[in-house]
Amino acid sequence: MKHQKSGTRGPRRSNVFYRLFFNRGDERCYGRFAFFFDTLMMNFSGVFAGGAFYTAFLRLNDISMADVGVMTYMPIIANLSCLFTPLIFRKMKRRKAVLMLARISYYLFNLVGVALVPFLVQSAGMRIFLMSFFLSFANVIWGLFAGGFADWELNVLPQDGTREDFFAYRSLICSIMTAITQFLAGLAATALEATAPETQLTWLFWLRLGGFLFILLDVVVFLRAKEYPYPQSETNLKFKDVLLVPMHHKAFRNAMLWHSGISFGGSLITSSWTYYLLDCGVKYSTLSFLSAIPPVCTLLLTPLSLRIFKKMGCVNSSFLFRVIEATLFFGYIFIVPATAYWLYPLLHVLIQISSVGLGIADMNFIYLFMPKKDRVTYYSFYYVTNTIFSFLGAFVGAQYIIYTEGKTFQLFGITLANVQLLRLLYAICFMALAILFAFMRKSFARQEKELILQEQT
Repeated sequence: MKHQKSGTRGPRRSNVFYRLFFNRGDERCYGRFAFFFDTLMMNFSGVFAGGAFYTAFLRLNDISMADVGVMTYMPIIANLSCLFTPLIFRKMKRRKAVLMLARISYYLFNLVGVALVPFLVQSAGMRIFLMSFFLSFANVIWGLFAGGFADWELNVLPQDGTREDFFAYRSLICSIMTAITQFLAGLAATALEATAPETQLTWLFWLRLGGFLFILLDVVVFLRAKEYPYPQSETNLKFKDVLLVPMHHKAFRNAMLWHSGISFGGSLITSSWTYYLLDCGVKYSTLSFLSAIPPVCTLLLTPLSLRIFKKMGCVNSSFLFRVIEATLFFGYIFIVPATAYWLYPLLHVLIQISSVGLGIADMNFIYLFMPKKDRVTYYSFYYVTNTIFSFLGAFVGAQYIIYTEGKTFQLFGITLANVQLLRLLYAICFMALAILFAFMRKSFARQEKELILQEQT
């Protein structure tokens, strides 16, 4: 009988999903669950406090597309506070209390503080100033402490070759729950659009407050998670070492600098695209329903994307999906008021299909070339470079919108609004990055194989 009992439990214990999240013999399982739950709560919070709801909130406060651009790039530069992260955490053996306080403070200013502004001041200029201030201050806090979360997460990630499975399962489960939440958000947006602007503004405030409550629940779960000893620096790090130490690690430096190019391109249109879609007549309830598509795609396509990842490796699969994504981006320039209602949903679905595989590759790409020692320093370098390039992208995009406001352009007989032309530059940027990756791919793939062999030995 004992033999039969053991036999029934054997397959269960060998199951990757079980080992990652439910294996009581692995004390780090709850830590992985905490970071899975963290992703889920941030997604929930983002559904009701970000995206189309956030853009609608700004429009109801008489904030123009150009002003949204300024409000986008100003907080980004505040993230450069991450330069001080290694100095904060260098000798800190227990970080949980500080990290939880930082998380609460960030979302308190980002969600609740911004939501209160319309009820505190009437002037549009003062609203822009206060919102930008709250967002910037929140990002200073986030920049200082985000690296501490990355180091904590690395300590609980599996070391048996199932790290990509952890990321894939986390995305898969979160997708199911987020899809349901996005559908409910779409229903809420449909109901809101039928009300007066003052009523919409009030409800959007309560939605942002609800997003903050998700974060508080996240903190409660994190407080039960255990911290493990963090790898200590073998040298006495100085401020300049935050940039100099990673620059001497060729594989990590090249990988992160290339990834920063993605941050630049991705930030070009963050301040204008959703605003443009609303101007084209796309309702924010439609955008909310469309936001349910990414988690559904993740749910359906994660097993296939994971097989592609394991067969091709992180580097090659990242290259494949980057090329597909960059090609699809060119279709966005044809989105005009007459075509937006059908062309945008079609392209949105196709992009999300490719993004499933790209998401798995990107999550692993960040950690693939990161050394085990001085991880906070390396993560801070990654965060600094991405912050700088994100700021430059958002700044360039915002300045372009300001100086071309109301202008149109002719391209191959097609009349393009300024946002469409910016979208074309966006597509060209990503295609150029894909071509650059093609030249770097063999070197990256060789380094990936070497790192995998080192882990196995």
